[in-house]
Amino acid sequence: MRAGTHGNTAFACILALDYGRRDEITAAARRWYLADRDYPVAYEPSADDFLSPALVEAVLMKKLLNTEEFEVWRTGFLPALGPLSAPPQVTDHADPKHSHLDGLCLSRAWCFRLLDLEELADLHLRAGMPHVIGGDYAGEHWLATFAALALSAEALKTP
Repeated sequence: MRAGTHGNTAFACILALDYGRRDEITAAARRWYLADRDYPVAYEPSADDFLSPALVEAVLMKKLLNTEEFEVWRTGFLPALGPLSAPPQVTDHADPKHSHLDGLCLSRAWCFRLLDLEELADLHLRAGMPHVIGGDYAGEHWLATFAALALSAEALKTP
């Protein structure tokens, strides 16, 4: 599933890597994603994404492939970031669906940091962090988990 919400398979695989069967996750990810090419970046974000399907897939593959194999895959899959580079505009932080886009800023910051795109990580982190505390309950009750991912990304990088 390449959704920008709860059912995203690549996100689940990333979270399971430290606790699951790495060989099985690697085999499944290679089967599901290795042939992916020319991701349609213009489709992101949907109105309620809190994950970037493209970026979480890229993070997963970076964790599983060697450096050379990953660079070949990334160039074919995501030749340009296009609209993924800009934080999404949130029109109503109190709306439960629109507040997902605040989470998208934070999860993109996490992904960009893990993909060694520091400037983009910082840009998205600055866009999402003001809504983690002192905002509306629609986002505030869950955004801290994505802020924690974004802020801990440096420690989570694969050596």
